[in-house]
Amino acid sequence: MKDQNNDNYVNDSSNKDNEIETSIKDFEASLNFLTRQYLIDKNFEILANDHDEIGFSSNIRFLHLHKFVYEKDIKITDKLLSVYSALYSTGTTLIIKLVSNGNQCDLYIGVKKQYDAAKSLKILKGAFEGNFPGTTFTKDSLPNKEIEKLNSAVFQNADEISCSLGVAALKNKEEDNFVQGIENLIIAMQGKEFSALFIAEPIKPKEIDTAKRFYENIYSQLYPLKEQTKNLSWNESIALTDGITETIGSTYTNSVSQTETESLAKGKNTSHTENSNPWIVKRVMNVVVGTQSKLNIPNPISYSLNQINNKSVSVANKVRREIRFKEVNDGQLLNTKATSKTKGTSLTKTSSSANTKSNSSSKSNSESTSNSEAKSKGSSRSIQSVSQNKTIVNILDKLDLQFDRLKRGESLGLWNTGAYFMSKEQQNSIVAANIYGGLIKGNDTGVEKSVVHTFTTHEDKENHSNLLEALKSYNLPTIKTKVSRSETSIKLATITNTAELCIQASMPHKSFVGLDVVETAPFGNNIKHRGDNLVSIGKLYNYEKEFDQEFSLDIEKFTGHIFVTGSTGSGKSNVTYNLVNNLIRKNIKFLVIEPAKGEYKDVFGNREDVNVYGTNLNHTKVLKINPFSFPESIHIHEHIDRFIEILNASWPMYAAMPAILKDAVEKVYESKGWDLVASENLTGKLLYPTFNDLAKILPKLIENSGYSQEMISNYSGALVTRVNSMTNGIFKLIFTDEEITSEIIFDNNAIVDLSRVASAETKSLIMGVLFMKLQEYRMTTALEANSKLKHVTIIEEAHNLLKKTSSEQGQESANLQGKSVEMISNAIAEMRTYGQGFILADQAPSLLDPSAIRNTNTKICLRLPSQDDRELVGKSMNLNDDQIKELAKLETGVAAVYQNDWQEAVLCKFNLFEKKESKFIFYNNKKVKVKIVKFLAYQLVESYNGNALDTIKLTKTSKFKDSSYISNRLLKSDIDEEFIQDALCKLLEVDTALDLMLTLSNEKQHSFYKALLLYKEILCNKWGFNPKDKNFINIVGFTIIYKVKKDNKYLPILNAYLSDIKNRNLNCV
Repeated sequence: MKDQNNDNYVNDSSNKDNEIETSIKDFEASLNFLTRQYLIDKNFEILANDHDEIGFSSNIRFLHLHKFVYEKDIKITDKLLSVYSALYSTGTTLIIKLVSNGNQCDLYIGVKKQYDAAKSLKILKGAFEGNFPGTTFTKDSLPNKEIEKLNSAVFQNADEISCSLGVAALKNKEEDNFVQGIENLIIAMQGKEFSALFIAEPIKPKEIDTAKRFYENIYSQLYPLKEQTKNLSWNESIALTDGITETIGSTYTNSVSQTETESLAKGKNTSHTENSNPWIVKRVMNVVVGTQSKLNIPNPISYSLNQINNKSVSVANKVRREIRFKEVNDGQLLNTKATSKTKGTSLTKTSSSANTKSNSSSKSNSESTSNSEAKSKGSSRSIQSVSQNKTIVNILDKLDLQFDRLKRGESLGLWNTGAYFMSKEQQNSIVAANIYGGLIKGNDTGVEKSVVHTFTTHEDKENHSNLLEALKSYNLPTIKTKVSRSETSIKLATITNTAELCIQASMPHKSFVGLDVVETAPFGNNIKHRGDNLVSIGKLYNYEKEFDQEFSLDIEKFTGHIFVTGSTGSGKSNVTYNLVNNLIRKNIKFLVIEPAKGEYKDVFGNREDVNVYGTNLNHTKVLKINPFSFPESIHIHEHIDRFIEILNASWPMYAAMPAILKDAVEKVYESKGWDLVASENLTGKLLYPTFNDLAKILPKLIENSGYSQEMISNYSGALVTRVNSMTNGIFKLIFTDEEITSEIIFDNNAIVDLSRVASAETKSLIMGVLFMKLQEYRMTTALEANSKLKHVTIIEEAHNLLKKTSSEQGQESANLQGKSVEMISNAIAEMRTYGQGFILADQAPSLLDPSAIRNTNTKICLRLPSQDDRELVGKSMNLNDDQIKELAKLETGVAAVYQNDWQEAVLCKFNLFEKKESKFIFYNNKKVKVKIVKFLAYQLVESYNGNALDTIKLTKTSKFKDSSYISNRLLKSDIDEEFIQDALCKLLEVDTALDLMLTLSNEKQHSFYKALLLYKEILCNKWGFNPKDKNFINIVGFTIIYKVKKDNKYLPILNAYLSDIKNRNLNCV
């Protein structure tokens, strides 16, 4: 019987050992499964795609990314989180495709959802455009044929496919710079042909809860094994008692008695108990590997995997990737150890003594004394030791990371994601997959193992074929592998939350061949439309994108003045053209002063309501102004001070030169009869001097100034030479007393073209004189303060008048030029009260006086490459540093607009001004005038004869102010004989010629026939007619007949004409 019991004990122990060994193997197999060891060991096979054939028409939609724009200092991953979360909420599969031919890479973003892909694509596109404003796609959606063609190009030659599996994480959470953008992969693969496919299938929230409970159960069972605590304690005590008793008695018999007692007791006891029983490990193991424990906790592992992967998975398969150990405690896994120890010591000592003496005396005396002392001593000690199982701790730490991932997945979404790389050439897909795998790795990637596996047609043909078929349908491939003693099917993918997906499927941060990536600084979006008198100048623009919102300005704020700047080719002229065109529409008169290019006259000069003045009489009417004249209500000293300030701003002055010049100007006024105190001309006439008068007085004044001969020579060379230059050449015609009145220049639309003036000083002087006359005219004609906008002056290349000067003062003179420029700038600011607005335009703001920029209410800044220019203008527009840098990258026609009462600057895409091809041709240009007059005269005769007209040339001549009326009447066929005769007489200017003929006939007694011949000769010489041309003969007849109708004195010439055509047998009018 005893032997049988021993055999049973041995069998039970053996069975337990086998059970333990099996559990450990199952546990290890589960861990290998969760760490993707099966991929490394190639212990798997890809199952054939069991999905139906893809339906491109309803299930798949793609967008081709054309330009990707993101806001500066905003993390792209944070924005993508919103985009992908929006898509997750619809249960849509996300697809991202890269297609590179080695030179150019195209990026496609798509969705897959059964029967509702179009709606999902709109959500994706809207989310992209909302989070990345300015991002554009080539089309709203790729047509099905293009998708099929794209699929064929990607999958047809995919001889090598590599998959990259792993958890994506940030490399450094503390750094703001994101270095894991997909452009790193694309740039690294430059020159190599490859394709990449990223598929992310959303996981349902219910399945996320199941996975979370699975991890919680594992954590709860393992946590008690994290630490082991041992306690060791003992105590010791000593007790001592000492007592003495003495009694003395005296009786009549005199007896004495003495007794002494001594007792000693000592004891010691020690106890130590140790017990270790880790059979709880077995219970945990049972839960992990699937056997029900005594705690009766249900096993969720298989159910969890079945829910997530939609496949049946054995119990051991969901231990996850965290747990891998064989030993849990210091001893064997399932060993039990118990120890008990007790030790005791006891000592007892007793001593006794007695002595009695007696005397039989009849007298006795008795006395008793007692003394007792007790002493006790004890001590107690304990030791506690804690041991930690690092294997369990590491497993729990990884489980904590999984909880964090699942928690984010609950909030943002959880996905099954896979990254697959295809190529025809060997190694290309492997290189791409490994680069990508390294790219997405970060601090928390170690929560799961990262794996790259490659499938080729010659080494793994069946798996390659099944994988390719799955990818063609944009499905995640399914693989079958053996875990422990059972087989399971799972996705060839990684479970990822949306935050991790933003790293796996990140957007590029830098441009590459095939895609523009733009980092932009945002500007304002709220345009303050105030007032009723608004003019549209363009569309709202931001994030590299034009929005369908009108950008309007209140035209009444033009009295606060406008500053326009931009480099060559940025669209500055287009902006000013739009502003001028809006002024014309609102019937606001304007004056353009253009010192360079001379383009305004080509754009607006051919209008009938625009006068063009210049400095070359062959191209424009000559500007005629007298800087010495002024309105009656302006005091002469006011005018002289302004004039001298203009000269100081235009000409370099030093030492006593301004004083000498002012003295000379005053004397030249006095020479014309002016009383400088009363500001009256004593002659009773408004006689004004000119530069000719000043040039006569100035040398004498300098000579008699009392300065040294050297100073006299210096002043004469500087002042007299400059004044004399204003009295000869073309400037003799400009600075004259036969000036154009201020009403004509400043109360009508006018363009002053100074582009043909070579000297910068002369340009500045003419501009300054015009400005002075404008200021004085507005002061004298103003009816009320703070008037509404009446007139706008556009000063191009304003630095010619408002040039930036040094603020330093020399020893000999103050900064006269700087003070003069400041005076002009302040005058501009003050003229707003008269309803006068200014538009200052300049392509180099650093050359402009800062006060000119400061005194403008509206600032329009186009592209400015120069940093100094950007800093100057940007600070005046309340731009931040990023926005200032953005000014260098603005698209042509796009400008930052800011008004002083706005919170922030706003970008505007200005309307393209439709400038018609009509080069300004001055009608006084003899050659041009002859051609036009001759052409129109012939067309009038052809019209009378009923012949076809040259409508093309008539359309061109209709654009010229002096010929537009006749040309338009001819184009409309709105003419009669009376109109033809009148038009010919005016065109050919026949009055003078005919009157001359009559005079010659009367004085020299020429025959009227000779007078007729002379009349013909004059017309032929002046207008280039051929005297034998039939049309010319008709022209002569029309003009003479018309003049006869007006006055009979021309009748003899008509008779001579009629006789001539009769004698010559001509059929004419």
